[in-house]
Amino acid sequence: GKSRALVNGRTVLLSQLRAIGDLLIDLHGQHEHQLLLRPESQADFYDGWAGLLEDRRTLESERASILGVERALAAERGAWERDREDEERVREDLAELLKAAIEPGEEERLKQERERLRHRERLLEAFRDARQALAAEEGGAEGPARRAARALRSLATSVPEQEPLAADAERLLDSIREMASRIEEEEARALEEPFPLEALEARLDLIYRLKRKHRTDLAGLIALCGTLEQRAGAFD
Repeated sequence: GKSRALVNGRTVLLSQLRAIGDLLIDLHGQHEHQLLLRPESQADFYDGWAGLLEDRRTLESERASILGVERALAAERGAWERDREDEERVREDLAELLKAAIEPGEEERLKQERERLRHRERLLEAFRDARQALAAEEGGAEGPARRAARALRSLATSVPEQEPLAADAERLLDSIREMASRIEEEEARALEEPFPLEALEARLDLIYRLKRKHRTDLAGLIALCGTLEQRAGAFD
């Protein structure tokens, strides 16, 4: 049809057909001079008339070669600049991971230790509350029990049949004192162990931030550190 053009059985655009026709067919006639009005043909006509067409084509080839070299140099410089930027990022990430010194299974161990320490914190709080509830100087049970034992002992002196009651009160006072002593010992024993809960939380927070930054898990961070070491060595 009028709207289709085929070359060797393949559909081509009208502009492509026109370019092919200029190379294959040279028409001579009364309108031949009109080719001089086409800018893309003028240089060929003038250089051909002056005998400079081959020289011009040689220069065009050399210019194209020079432009190709310039493009290649620009591409290499761009790659070099990207490598330098990448090197800086790689070295910063590597230094951060090396400083963190993450170990396999560390995060799970830290979480377990955190739970243990939190339990220990609750234990210490319970010891402290119990000790204060019993201690005489804290207004605890020992003071009233001591006063009750004294009052009943004084009563038993004048009323012998109240001796058993006074003895029970004194045994109660001894039990309270013994319990307070045992609580103090357990509290002191618990306090002997270091209590680095804040440091542990900070360590877990560091691991969390690194995992989020690099979008990976603990094992991925360890593997990434090895990969970055190799890349940093390649930069050297």
